[in-house]
Amino acid sequence: MSATIRRRLTAAAALTVAALLGATAATATHNHHTGPIPAEQTVVSGAVIRFLPEDDGHPSIHANAAHVAAGVKSVRIHPSTGWVEVVQDMTDAPRNPVVTAQCQADEHLGGRLGIICGATGGTDRTRYPLYSTQHGRTLDLRKKADRDFIAGSTSNLWVQWTHAPGLWDR
Repeated sequence: MSATIRRRLTAAAALTVAALLGATAATATHNHHTGPIPAEQTVVSGAVIRFLPEDDGHPSIHANAAHVAAGVKSVRIHPSTGWVEVVQDMTDAPRNPVVTAQCQADEHLGGRLGIICGATGGTDRTRYPLYSTQHGRTLDLRKKADRDFIAGSTSNLWVQWTHAPGLWDR
């Protein structure tokens, strides 16, 4: 293993530890920590986002008998970042805190194109930067070339949230 790779892995490990320690400290400070939440006290929402060539690679909600869009109002390209933005039915973060927010690139986006995604935000609006391992950068979907890169009849991004409505009222 080269010295450069060793330095990068060490830096990544240090950042991970710092983030975990910071999250633990923030949790303890704000007392927003709880035990496991029973399933009947959670709400799950999610959808499949598709990037069709005939839509010029713009994201759209893919819903049919086999794909349910649950709790999702709309999807668009965020105008200032070029990231995918999904608007949910769930609002009011303090009353409906998010437990998980996640995304998964499907076998075409992830497996063939090397797209990695992450979630930022979690209640009302969630943004998803799409990182291209082939380009070595986050895609800017305001740019036609980046939309053309991911567009396909089976280019899917699976998104999901788990919320705990009224958790802090219990």
